[in-house]
Amino acid sequence: MKIIQSFAQFDEGSHYLMYDENNIDKIYLNFYVNLLSVLTLQKYYNQVTMYCNQKAYDSFIKYLPYHEIKIVENKNPFEFWSYYKVDIIKRQTAKFIHVDPDVFIFDDLFSDFIKTRKYDIMVQDTIQPHLNPIKSEMAEIERYLKDIDDVHYKYCDGKAHSNGVVGMTVKVKKEFIKMCETFKKGYVNGELKVHSIAMIAEELALYLVAMHDELKCHEVLPYDEIVANGIKDTANKRKYTHMWGDSKFNLKYIELVKLKIKKEFPKSYSIVEKYEREVINNVLV
Repeated sequence: MKIIQSFAQFDEGSHYLMYDENNIDKIYLNFYVNLLSVLTLQKYYNQVTMYCNQKAYDSFIKYLPYHEIKIVENKNPFEFWSYYKVDIIKRQTAKFIHVDPDVFIFDDLFSDFIKTRKYDIMVQDTIQPHLNPIKSEMAEIERYLKDIDDVHYKYCDGKAHSNGVVGMTVKVKKEFIKMCETFKKGYVNGELKVHSIAMIAEELALYLVAMHDELKCHEVLPYDEIVANGIKDTANKRKYTHMWGDSKFNLKYIELVKLKIKKEFPKSYSIVEKYEREVINNVLV
């Protein structure tokens, strides 16, 4: 089972920092969460492969201890900020798990998906309709799918998958890519008039495919537990962390990440020291 991560650095910086005048400089701060992410994955699953563009590699990824780093240039415009992940998934030729590089695991959370055939896909969680960031766009999405006679419109129930972690078989991958391309084509052609195409063309796409094909889904954070206890408590109980939004660029949280690396992976802390000595001290943050 291949564990993969991906990161494309855009000329515009990070979509999480669109209104920050130091956006480009802060890209270098991704290093800390990426390092803790790959270290936690290696602890449980040994080898991790990173796919990135040359700009990202030169910025900070070359300092990270991946088993393998593959350079794949990013051909997507900034508004498709999540689609690089789709492009990397498209390249996979066997069952895989993609983990966003701002995700930390502190337990073996993937074994059921890796070692059994009970599941077709694995996701971080399933988003409740009232918490779905694209809930205001669901009517337009449903209209578009109906207009092009795509039966997936029947499953626009307000939910979507959250793909901080996403795994699938090759058979599912093919259907997932088709759905992603359906949304992308509609948006580019002006037939799908939405604002959040990056999320729609990835996370909603997988949910619709899963519902239509009746796929068996392993949720790292189970839906029922989230409904009962909230996503933060569920994530804490499951020993799972996803650094959402701009938190990965917040110096307070970066210090906590550094402390976690020093405590949990002391032999790897020299990587932090080397990076700060050679890069951070020379970049305005």
